[in-house]
Amino acid sequence: FLSWRKALAQGRAPSVSADRLRLLRMIIHLELVGVVVIILMAALMAKGIGLML
Repeated sequence: FLSWRKALAQGRAPSVSADRLRLLRMIIHLELVGVVVIILMAALMAKGIGLML
């Protein structure tokens, strides 16, 4: 994303190759999955699931 700054400052859309776009989409999807997992784990922790007594 940092490499897009020059094009964006000039008011142009950044040019992204198909391979780079596929990689960016995969990274964003993995980040979204990570956020969902964190929220799920927080909810389970709040209910005490997984607590070993």
